[in-house]
Amino acid sequence: MNTEKTDQKTYLGKIDLSVKNNSHTMMYDIIVESAKGGNSRILEVGCAGGYFGEVLKKRGFEVWGVEISHHQAAEATQRIDYVYEGSIEAFLESDPAKEASFDFVLFGDVLEHLGNPVEVLRACADILAPEGVVLASIPNVAHMAVRLMLLEGRWDYASYGIMDDTHVRFFTRTSIVEHFSAAGYTVSLMDSVKLPIDAVGIDVDRTLLAAVRPYINDDEQDVFQYVVAARRSPTGAAPNEAPPMPGGGLKILCLLPFADWSVGNIRLRNPLQKWERAYGGKVRIRSIFEYAPEDLVWADVVILQREGSAFVVGLIAAVKRMGKATVLDMDDLLTDVPSFLSVYKHTIKNRKHLEEALRAVDAVTVTTPELAERMSAYTPNVHIVPNCASSSHLPARHYEAKDDPVTLIVASSDTVRVEFIVTSLSRLQSDPDLNVRLIGIGPPGKYLAEQGLEIDVRENMDYEKFKAFLASTDNAVGVIPLDDSEFSACKSAIKYVDYSLAGVPVVCSAVKPYSRVVANGETGILVDNDEASWFEGIRGLAVSPEKRKRISEAAGAFCAKEFSLDIAADKWREVFAAVTAPGNGASAWTPETGGFRRLTHFLWVLARNLARPSAYALGFRIVFGEGRIYIRNVFSRLKRHLMMAR
Repeated sequence: MNTEKTDQKTYLGKIDLSVKNNSHTMMYDIIVESAKGGNSRILEVGCAGGYFGEVLKKRGFEVWGVEISHHQAAEATQRIDYVYEGSIEAFLESDPAKEASFDFVLFGDVLEHLGNPVEVLRACADILAPEGVVLASIPNVAHMAVRLMLLEGRWDYASYGIMDDTHVRFFTRTSIVEHFSAAGYTVSLMDSVKLPIDAVGIDVDRTLLAAVRPYINDDEQDVFQYVVAARRSPTGAAPNEAPPMPGGGLKILCLLPFADWSVGNIRLRNPLQKWERAYGGKVRIRSIFEYAPEDLVWADVVILQREGSAFVVGLIAAVKRMGKATVLDMDDLLTDVPSFLSVYKHTIKNRKHLEEALRAVDAVTVTTPELAERMSAYTPNVHIVPNCASSSHLPARHYEAKDDPVTLIVASSDTVRVEFIVTSLSRLQSDPDLNVRLIGIGPPGKYLAEQGLEIDVRENMDYEKFKAFLASTDNAVGVIPLDDSEFSACKSAIKYVDYSLAGVPVVCSAVKPYSRVVANGETGILVDNDEASWFEGIRGLAVSPEKRKRISEAAGAFCAKEFSLDIAADKWREVFAAVTAPGNGASAWTPETGGFRRLTHFLWVLARNLARPSAYALGFRIVFGEGRIYIRNVFSRLKRHLMMAR
């Protein structure tokens, strides 16, 4: 490795964990989920100025760094626990390394700079804890831009990126796995950062690109970096094969009421992206009103969500005639909706069609055992896929501050019953010994304001912004009221999970689903739905930062372990295995088995149902019922299309 040249390079920058298509974010998420809330020691090889290590340290991890640059090592010393100035090879021979053990060893764009990465990886096994993980981000030399450059007879180095002029090794997906296997590791996960040709810093001939693109259909062409997680292989284990890349397995099409709504992200987008990374396959997310017929031809499994209508029933029939497996995801008891919900009239009108859809699909997925029991009246093929979550944000803090108020947060995207907390909240605001402020997000905020409470009313937020808001609100308490009804008992505890992962302790109604998952006084506060119980429950957290901190830390660790996205991904894997198993009614669709006839029949059904006004009712309900955020998204898309057309 050219030490002098590398020492001149400066890798600085803000670590933005809100950017998901980023190797730092992917590594951070893997570490947080793998650690399950525990305390871990991390070694970052090539830690630069310690910026990423600092983020990990703030999360509660002990972070060591190895850095060859004197200038950057000095900066890193100010940010992380320990820094070794020198090469990784020298560190592995040093006394600190011989006495240390690490739960994670990180190589962020480092292995390609090493003369013998296999030997370094092999030596790192000696400093790994028994269940330790090696994480690496590695540039992909098989990106389309590099291939085009080679077709032009060029091999041009650059200051940064895939063609960094300090790289001495170049990797593809296959050679990455070969290197880890040769070093005695089993690759358990491969994620990828994808960038288009224009974003990788390599000039290409557009005419050449147009000529060759139809012939390049593999999954590596737009991969800028691979992010790899690997563990030591069992003694005598054979070198592992590469985990299936997205596109190499099942193809899953999700047709949601709205392509980017929060429920769809919680139930399908986030867990299926996790499934995609861990098990292979490919996922497409579409609005049920915006997909193209070729999406159905592409898919092996089609997932619909929540709704039943004449259009949905016709669509299920057409998809099944094409030989595709069908799944209907249900996150609420929509066959028995209480009258105070905004969706009541819509669900009553469409209940017949919903029940018909439940009977027609190959499987129904639900969130809880209670909901599974209710759905079993329509089909024996019910699978529980719990609502799970993750957070890339540092959790909120809790501290003694007389001048800063404790923030009480009441939030819901739909109408919920909150009348039984009005008087208790009023008492809390009037208590001379308390300094509290009240924030209401969505319909509950508007209702509480109408009851005369002093409250900061905010519109519904999309899911990621809501989680970021929670984590950024220090000294906060989540207030989660819920009525004791069969509909509520079938709901999931996802709101509790989101608050807990954000570091916000909660006070919940002592009813299902919260009574099923919350340990009262340990991972949250459960209260009866009366004024005195709510007042005392919230006040106990408001007056004690120590109690808030203790409960929030215990709840965060519990939810990180019990509601990890890994769990949901595993459950979806079981669902897909069941619906694609021989004899389940779904078969491969090919032209030889009457594909053209089935496709034309599907197009006829599609056209027939799109002509019905009722097919559009759901879209209007979501846009206007869920909040202005969706309207903004629609206009944002329209604006982008108009700009591209200029």
